[in-house]
Amino acid sequence: MMAVSKVHKDQFVVLNHSRNKKGYMSAVDGRIIGKKAGSYIYGVVVGTRNKSSNNKFIKRNKNLQLTDNLNIFNTFLTSDKLTKGMQLQGTVESKEGKGYIIDLLLKDQGKAFLNFKDYKGKELQEGELITVIMKGSISKSQKIIKCAHISAIENIEDWAIDIHSEINFECVKPGFLVECKIQSIVENGLNVSFGKGVNGVIFIDHLAQDLSKYKKKGKILARVISVDFEKKRIGLSELENIVKLQNTAPPARQGEVLTNVKVLKKVYGHSYIVQGESTETGDILKCFLHQNHIAAAVKIQENKKKRTKDAFEKKKEFEVDEKLHCNVRIKEFNYFDNIPIVSSMEGINENVVLNWDTVKGGITVEGTIRETVDDNYFVVDLNDQIFGRVYKTHISDAPQKKINKKLRSTKGKITMKTWKVISDSEILELTMKESIVKNKVFTPLNLDDPMIKNGVKMTGVLKARDEKGYIIEYFNNLRGFLPFDNLEKYGEKISFKKGTLIEAYLLFKTKEGLSLTVSKEESIKFKPKPGQDAAGRSKIYIPKNANFEKGDKAQGIICKFNKSCSYPLTIKLSEKHLGVVFFSDLGLKEGFDQSELERMFEIGSVIDVYIKTPKEGEGKIECSLIPPEQERSVKRFEEGSKALCRYVKFKNGFGATVQLSPTKYGFIDICELTDEIEKFDKTLFFARVIDVSQTKIQLSARDSLVDDEKYKILGTDGTSLEYKKAFGESQKKGDLRNLIIKYHNWRELLTENTLVRGYVTSINQHGVFIKLARNLSVRANLREISDDPNVKPEDFLSRNTLVLGRILNFYKDKVNITLRESIVTYGIDEVDISEFQAGFKAKLMVLSIANKLAFCQIIGSRYKCKVKLTKEDPTVKIGQKIIARIKSVNEDNPPKIMMHEVEECNEVMTEEYDRLISLMSEVKEVQQDFLQHKDDDEEEKVSEVNINQNEVEQNIEDLQELLEVGEESSDKEMDEEAKKITKFLKFDEGEKEQEEEKEAKEEDKKKETKTMNQHIQEEISIMLKERGIKEEDHDSHYYERMLLANPSNSFLWIHYISQELAKKGYKDAKVLCERAVKSIDITKLKEKLNLWIAYMNLESKFGKEKEFKSIINRALKINDQKEIYLAVIDIYKRRKNYKIIEGFYIILTKKYNFHLDVWKKYVEYLFEAHNIKEDDKHPDHILLVDVELTEKIDVLSKALKILERKQQIELMRKYATEEYKYGNIEKGRTMHESIIHSYPNRTDIVSTYLDLEIKHSKNKGNIRKVFDKLLARENIKLKQIKFLFKRYLEFETEYGSEKDVERVRNKAQEFASKFGNDEGESDSEAEGEDEGESEDEQGPAEEQQKDKEMSNESEDSDESD
Repeated sequence: MMAVSKVHKDQFVVLNHSRNKKGYMSAVDGRIIGKKAGSYIYGVVVGTRNKSSNNKFIKRNKNLQLTDNLNIFNTFLTSDKLTKGMQLQGTVESKEGKGYIIDLLLKDQGKAFLNFKDYKGKELQEGELITVIMKGSISKSQKIIKCAHISAIENIEDWAIDIHSEINFECVKPGFLVECKIQSIVENGLNVSFGKGVNGVIFIDHLAQDLSKYKKKGKILARVISVDFEKKRIGLSELENIVKLQNTAPPARQGEVLTNVKVLKKVYGHSYIVQGESTETGDILKCFLHQNHIAAAVKIQENKKKRTKDAFEKKKEFEVDEKLHCNVRIKEFNYFDNIPIVSSMEGINENVVLNWDTVKGGITVEGTIRETVDDNYFVVDLNDQIFGRVYKTHISDAPQKKINKKLRSTKGKITMKTWKVISDSEILELTMKESIVKNKVFTPLNLDDPMIKNGVKMTGVLKARDEKGYIIEYFNNLRGFLPFDNLEKYGEKISFKKGTLIEAYLLFKTKEGLSLTVSKEESIKFKPKPGQDAAGRSKIYIPKNANFEKGDKAQGIICKFNKSCSYPLTIKLSEKHLGVVFFSDLGLKEGFDQSELERMFEIGSVIDVYIKTPKEGEGKIECSLIPPEQERSVKRFEEGSKALCRYVKFKNGFGATVQLSPTKYGFIDICELTDEIEKFDKTLFFARVIDVSQTKIQLSARDSLVDDEKYKILGTDGTSLEYKKAFGESQKKGDLRNLIIKYHNWRELLTENTLVRGYVTSINQHGVFIKLARNLSVRANLREISDDPNVKPEDFLSRNTLVLGRILNFYKDKVNITLRESIVTYGIDEVDISEFQAGFKAKLMVLSIANKLAFCQIIGSRYKCKVKLTKEDPTVKIGQKIIARIKSVNEDNPPKIMMHEVEECNEVMTEEYDRLISLMSEVKEVQQDFLQHKDDDEEEKVSEVNINQNEVEQNIEDLQELLEVGEESSDKEMDEEAKKITKFLKFDEGEKEQEEEKEAKEEDKKKETKTMNQHIQEEISIMLKERGIKEEDHDSHYYERMLLANPSNSFLWIHYISQELAKKGYKDAKVLCERAVKSIDITKLKEKLNLWIAYMNLESKFGKEKEFKSIINRALKINDQKEIYLAVIDIYKRRKNYKIIEGFYIILTKKYNFHLDVWKKYVEYLFEAHNIKEDDKHPDHILLVDVELTEKIDVLSKALKILERKQQIELMRKYATEEYKYGNIEKGRTMHESIIHSYPNRTDIVSTYLDLEIKHSKNKGNIRKVFDKLLARENIKLKQIKFLFKRYLEFETEYGSEKDVERVRNKAQEFASKFGNDEGESDSEAEGEDEGESEDEQGPAEEQQKDKEMSNESEDSDESD
């Protein structure tokens, strides 16, 4: 158990344990996104990394490398060992009707259930890591245990594991809160025990009280903080912050000096708890002083060659209350022990104040070498916060070709100077050049250095050269230019060697740098002319050619910038090389100004870049503006994280596709583009990831979610008061998006008459459909579109149009709204219908006037009326607000209302009304802008059918993206998107034929090794051979005679078609196909299907794309649609059109979600496609580079939730077989063992497992272990033992030696003697066991119980589904 000390840019976290023991966890080893300083992490030590100590003789510290991989962490636990109070880590497997299923990854696959009422926090996502506390023990009939989260627990002490529990040492995990009994009191702490003979230690620095206050046999509460399984040692803590899992902020800043420091107590060895007074605040602080950080504790003897412990004097020991007569400074804060760490070491005190805010170029520092990288540079640690690089060109005055061994093995401190510092990016370069470090020469710090004068000699480092001269580098990236002609003029020669020290004098300064000369006399006499620049000498050099290596830093001139491209920045690196920078490598910070991009990357300006992917020869080189050490090794887009996005294209009615990385794309829903009313027009922008469970990552570009403070308010930490203050005004303007995110019961907060704002997604005969939020769509009936009934919605609305409306009513889960301006303006809740009686006066809005009648809207209601106008009435105009009296009302619904006695309405408009009018005016302006760019829907529909050959790829890509977007919400929405995919084929799903499912056993026995065409060809060949027909005898007359007798024989037709194609060509073959499909008996389903598949193959290979799709549509209407879809998939596979294939599989799994063969083929395709995509050498690799494929395991998980138990087993077997096929033997082996564990009597599964092992495993020793493991199972049946030994002998006979065969026979005899009394087992009993007939139908008792409980827990969810 450790506490987070520092998070390093989502790459790794630095961790604290007790007594300042350090550790780290990388993004590869654990889930570190979202971790904050002070939060606790539970993990397993998987390695150590040595780091030199600041002390010159103390042995090196070891930083622990941890992982939170639950497969390691919970590997020894099983469900029956769980008990109340156990605190375990797990991942969210699924969200059910009443809570979450948590996968604890136990040995027996037991799960936990977290009820919604036992968790108070943000909504959990599938795969998210969570720590839960068990609420009780698990019964033998269950595999699910109830649990709670600490957020819902008021008193954590009530959840401690009882002292008399049956917990043993193997079950103890860090984080357990246990009730302990004190066994003994020793000088440095307590020895305690709990559970079933479990012993542990609480050291004195982890006691809540003074040691003298504890009594033997007393009981205390403590939390387990470490478990060492090798040494059988358990460490515990009684500190309040650890017991209650609470942390406080550091009481003082790093580097702060303490005075009046005295020792409070010794904690262990020669370390102490001390107390000191802050020089800044005057507070009294309790701190930890480690033995390695005590000044004057040791003195190195004169014999420095001797490096044993005897070479040093014994450490000084302090007494309690003794004062420390030395400077003590806060080194860091230990979040685990909740105490500052102090040091009195001189070296520490010098460097500890260094941080990224205080460090600058040109200062002298000391550090220790951490590691050497690629023989190019080594990393130096200055303190626990700052590290830098020393390149090989900066090791000594004379540049080195490589880093020498002596320097590599240096363990002590080295003295350097900071050469270049970029604090914002945390980049630090150092120099060890002796002349510079010891100030033997003058090297200017920056352009404003007062020492830079004419006649003053300056020493810099030779950086590069071009055809005009040398580039000289000084501190803080200051550069100078020394031309060749100046060297020739004064007879100087410099052989170019990068890193050489160069002495030169100043001619003049420019904003780009210094213009130099080697002549002191020229420097003193030189006077620049007005307007004179460095004549190209101070500009960036452009070499004719250069060799670039990965990680190299280079300079270039910007020659092109286009922010709409994936690689917006093009840089000239040399005369023959151009560098390109991907948009996410531009180093843009959050909040950058879009309008400033052109200025930031002005063409012709100089820029530093880092080489990412150098290429041999001439051409473009991929570069980055971000230093290599700051780039994340693995770019993860996890929920809650932010990413730089590039706008790619907009899909009408859906949203925008954005690019996140060269191969990763995301999607922003139309409602998540902007908070503002105006149109979204950004090209590069930051967005927050809000959902990663879909095929495409879902993001939001709204400021409400991108801004960290606002995002926090929308989370569980934000209060309702903060929400109202931040978003109350926007909610009044109809923005419900934040309300839906903040409150789970948002539906209860919506009422009729609520003002809403959203985007039109579609318009049809049923009305206008509007999206108010990512997961909320509403409808406006055609009667509620406008006050004018003659106006069509298409006249002023289109897809993507922003609209303002009010909620009219709720019907079940649907919400109906109105867009009528009269109602939106004045609302519908001011007047009750019961008040509509004769004589009642009401305020009206005049809509139209005709034949002395005014048609009006009753303000404050949804009803209209007629007003009879007379000569006595004031003049009435359209749009005017008037008052009239009701003359008559009938009882119809809606009522017909006649009014008269018109009066002028002189009502003063309120401020709220003015705001609403202003809002409506803004919305209308946006609507007008949308109408100017309105898409022609009819033209778009035609384009889906008339696909030209050149446009096929683009249309398929669009359809695939449409499908991916459709997966974001619900199954119902997915069906709608699937229908849009089928528009690609112009097929109406309403015409589909209903056919019964085939039995699962028939599906399993069906051979899938041959394609339909291969099967047909083989049948034709066999038929013709049987009849003695030779190839040369096949002519049209022969086939016509044969077809007269067998008009529905598809094999004859197909062979006839192939002959016509070969002899006469495509057109004649197509005519024959048409004749064939019309002639065949419609009751002959199989024959009909064969012909249509042949027809599709013909059109696919020789016809036009439009005709091919027409044939597919016809085939779908009169054949088994599943078979046609599968045949189309085979055709696209042969055409290698990977962009569309998975779309068809998704349609199939929606339409035929209980068909095992569909899921099997889908899984098989994904394995094949992923393998091609990951294999750079595969000829089809380039075709799949830009195709986003669903993860195989996601498809398996989805299928297992749908299929029946028997089908689940067969799909898992198929999945495991594919793992073997593509080289993932360990995964396949694990899956098979899991299946066999659940169904031990299924001999067919065991047989398949053995076949795969023998075929794919190269290590025959592993295969023998598999045989032995299968035979060693408990309760194995006799018939299966006989089967296993038979296979074992066959294997050893073929692959083993005579000794191996004899060993197996002896083992068989041992089993025979063991089962001697059972040899009479009847064959009938054994037959019932074979093939898992009874067990396959019923399944293990434990799983039945689990299914029953899962069903009960998710009853509500199932009903809603």
